[in-house]
Amino acid sequence: MRSKAIQGLLAILLTASVCLALFLPLNAEAAVEDEVIFVSVNEQIMPLSADTMPVVRSGIYYVPYTVFDDSSWNAGLDIAISYQPRYSRVTFFNLTKSVSFYWDSQSVVDNTTGETLTYTTFLHNGIPYVPAVFTATHFGLSIVQMATEYGDLLRIKSSAVILSDQVFLDVAQNTLRTHLNNYLRSIATPTPTP
Repeated sequence: MRSKAIQGLLAILLTASVCLALFLPLNAEAAVEDEVIFVSVNEQIMPLSADTMPVVRSGIYYVPYTVFDDSSWNAGLDIAISYQPRYSRVTFFNLTKSVSFYWDSQSVVDNTTGETLTYTTFLHNGIPYVPAVFTATHFGLSIVQMATEYGDLLRIKSSAVILSDQVFLDVAQNTLRTHLNNYLRSIATPTPTP
């Protein structure tokens, strides 16, 4: 008899646990923060959106090609970009180097040497994404990945960088929080009104 009472109590507890799991709202902020990746160029932090956020594939960070577009950032990256959707290609170049990223064939070609490199590129949300570390270092930039309380941060740095990584993290907290809150609002599912 006692065994039946314990089994009955366990069945009630299990049923209650399942009901709570089904009906309690998920914490959207906690779920999204695990996936949020910020990008900064020197001291400028890019706003978050589905079209601008980096992605990780096979442990490699990929960023939208526009991250390296110096005309957007005016950050002294000294990289020019030619976006050619007709050829499924985006080409990065400066005075000494040129690299083309082909998203149809998912290949990368060093135009300076003619060599096909062991990197890949692809379209994500209709935007060409390029390997962040390769692209930065190939053009003489440095890149560092830092963990923040709001998500990972990829910081691309040129010789024009002013703040050290630690000082930058300290002063960037409000901007990171604001960008995250704006992003969470933009992806929130509106609650239907009765």
